[in-house]
Amino acid sequence: MAKRPGKTRASDAWGTESTPERTERVQFKVSTDEIAAIDEFRFQTRMPNRATAIRELVRRGLGAPKTERG
Repeated sequence: MAKRPGKTRASDAWGTESTPERTERVQFKVSTDEIAAIDEFRFQTRMPNRATAIRELVRRGLGAPKTERG
């Protein structure tokens, strides 16, 4: 497969080689403490950017066992 000029393919170390189509944008505000926690997770897991780290945290959270909310 020939490379197209100006196009790069990000490596996908956290899932399958094919990336699911992303059609929705979600925007929300977080505190500085939450950003610090996201960045710490990102660097510990060597993720390339914040968006990838947030998607991974959401994926993990959605797969977590249900708990009672207080």
